[in-house]
Amino acid sequence: MLNGSGSSSEYKHQKEDEVIIDIKENVERQYCCERLYCCIYKVPKKLRNINNDAYTPHIVSIGPYHHDEEKWDDLESKKEWKWEDMQNLKKGYQVKFFKNIRKKDKLENFVKEEEQRIRDCYEATFEDFDSDKFKEMILDDAVFIIELFLRNYHDDRGDFLVSKPWLTNAIKLDLQLLENQLPYFVLEEIYMLAYGCSARPSFLTLSSKFFGYKEPDGEAIQDMEIKHFVDLRRHTMLVGVEIDEKLPKSPGGKIEDLPSAVKLHESGVKFKSVEIKDAVKPGESRRKCKPEKGLLNIEFEKRAREDSCIWWLRGQVLKIPRLKIEDGTECLFRNLMALEQCHYPFETHICNYIDLMDALINTRKDVDLLVDHRIISNCVGDHDSIKVMFNRLCLEITPSTSCYLDICKRLKNHHERWWNRTKATLISVYFENLWRGTGTIAATILLLLTLLQTIKRFYPALFTDPK
Repeated sequence: MLNGSGSSSEYKHQKEDEVIIDIKENVERQYCCERLYCCIYKVPKKLRNINNDAYTPHIVSIGPYHHDEEKWDDLESKKEWKWEDMQNLKKGYQVKFFKNIRKKDKLENFVKEEEQRIRDCYEATFEDFDSDKFKEMILDDAVFIIELFLRNYHDDRGDFLVSKPWLTNAIKLDLQLLENQLPYFVLEEIYMLAYGCSARPSFLTLSSKFFGYKEPDGEAIQDMEIKHFVDLRRHTMLVGVEIDEKLPKSPGGKIEDLPSAVKLHESGVKFKSVEIKDAVKPGESRRKCKPEKGLLNIEFEKRAREDSCIWWLRGQVLKIPRLKIEDGTECLFRNLMALEQCHYPFETHICNYIDLMDALINTRKDVDLLVDHRIISNCVGDHDSIKVMFNRLCLEITPSTSCYLDICKRLKNHHERWWNRTKATLISVYFENLWRGTGTIAATILLLLTLLQTIKRFYPALFTDPK
């Protein structure tokens, strides 16, 4: 009897343990599945507190994060449009969209079947969104984006948005905010369901044309897994960038003790701008094109022979792709960096780039130097604002091990060598330009001739032929 009871109790506990294990496995499996799709995040408060405006849409809200009429129309907000105005505009786009394709049922069924996957793409759960409201919002926003991209692609000047470039640019900025996204697979699939494999351009082509950057070629596309527009922008910036596979993937990789641009220049480092092509030239095959340098391709190497005919005047050159600073540049970089902090914490290549630029820029003189060498194109007018922007972009950012570690190490070594600083001083004082260099050489020759004349006067025997 006791043995039977003990056996029953033991069996009961065993069953309970099995149930607990099954629950844990199911929960962990479900969590892993959600994390697998999660790619659209709420910007961390520590980043938002630095510049809240950079993460907030002002013209159009996309997705559930900012889908709130009360907050949108708050009198204290900086929104440029009212919620109802944009909703009416979206409805106008939907009427024309569904009038042309007449496949609304297929699109609704797709969103219905993929609802859970779409929800899993967002970090928040949005329990206040019931199924119907969520599906309607996703479809409305997707149709608006596709129709807008098509009108922009065909340069439809009769369209209200396309006919106003300032408004289109504001929407471009809103569509590249981390919290203001739809999953890319939703947009692609709805576009394909609506138009099929016809002669229309691909959705990637539409996206690239709308945002104004070069469409990645076939080889680059194969390596891409585009999650949304911010992720697409990051991919385009990483095209052609060579990342050392042996680089440790660990946090805490901020660049330290790197001399500023002016100090490096004083030690003989030459700065050179590298132009980035925006498009392939007409008649030029993509396959025959050499791999292009992207914004993140920074190189430190010896100056070419044609840069200087005097070998000892050839210093080291730091090649940096040209960066155009516009009104929306800070906003774009902040959202790219926020994406890396949330989704690519061990591959923060954009953060590493900004960290390097922050190390090079400490004062206005550093900005002046980079502008003079055409590395920075200033379209905001004030050099001080550029300095402040770079110095603030890396606040509360934790970059991974920098992909520029080797370059920074070589720059530091170059700056620490006394001969490099001495040579740079000599060059700046005596060979700053052609006329000063010519004058220096002429003065040196005159000095040598005077010295020889003096020696000949006091020691004539040295210049006579003994017989």
